[in-house]
Amino acid sequence: MCKVADLNQSRPQLFTWAGHGNIGDDWIAEIASQHIENGDEVKKRRSVRLRCRGQYCLTGAHNLERDSAPLLLWGGGWLAAHRANSTTLKRWQRHLDQHQGPTYGLGLGLGPFDMDTQRAGNVITQISEPIHVRAISDTVGLGHATKLSSDIAFLYRRAWHLRSDKENGLGPIGMSFPRYFPHWLINRAWLTKDWYRTGVRELLARLGGPSKVVFIEFDRSRWGSDSHYWRDLGIRSVLPRTPSEAVEAMARLSGLYAGRLHAGIISALLGLPTCGFSYHHEFEALAEIVVPMAGSSSAPESGEWNPSVAQPGLIRQVRERGLDALSDLTRLVAPA
Repeated sequence: MCKVADLNQSRPQLFTWAGHGNIGDDWIAEIASQHIENGDEVKKRRSVRLRCRGQYCLTGAHNLERDSAPLLLWGGGWLAAHRANSTTLKRWQRHLDQHQGPTYGLGLGLGPFDMDTQRAGNVITQISEPIHVRAISDTVGLGHATKLSSDIAFLYRRAWHLRSDKENGLGPIGMSFPRYFPHWLINRAWLTKDWYRTGVRELLARLGGPSKVVFIEFDRSRWGSDSHYWRDLGIRSVLPRTPSEAVEAMARLSGLYAGRLHAGIISALLGLPTCGFSYHHEFEALAEIVVPMAGSSSAPESGEWNPSVAQPGLIRQVRERGLDALSDLTRLVAPA
């Protein structure tokens, strides 16, 4: 059963994935600071103690476990069960079992839960209903009330001021693709590592080769970087350190092929022709604003890689839906 809020609750605790080398996650955290006042940030970190190495805990977990302050899970694909050991689910069940206050979610990505669906259900039932999720597929088959909101990125307060510069259309074509992860095969049986690497090479060739394309890196963590993974392509890489630097670099592009969701959203907000590579249902957040998707249901043919500009009216609708959900949750988590 979901925990209820203490009427004299302290200020909310806010969980994000920021600080681990991913530009999209850092952007989501930056947006939190625009909307949530006086929140105590809670982060994930890996333990450095030898006997606990490889385990995760939450910074500020002593407060999380002791206080009745509400916990707001702020965006991201934070909960899934791609592997048989379901370590993510085990960690979150432990954290939420210890948390004495209510837990809410906004713009969450849930699933797929191809492994350990019972544990997934145990975790989800501790989140107050409805869970505000970011994609239609996140509302399916959970046995728990969900409500479609938006990806947090659409709540960016500068979104309507993002514009490509006057040279838009004359710059290079952009690419932003992640490293390969085997769990993609669970929902995309055709998406092997060999297919992925060959497919990106073939796309590069169709775009005119390395001299016509620039790689925008969105993930550079201790476990490796996107640009290092694709170094054999021979294309120039841009390595932004902050979301603002990523926006500045992308504003000079003539279009983007996005295997990184938040790179695709920035491109769409800039008004650039964009095409997403849908290795996961999170890319429904782009498809909803009529950004073409390659690979949604089968291996993409060459004709599917066809970028177009997102529809401003649909962006506005998605943003308003997210803001409505944010308004509802803000009333719940605000201190009395």
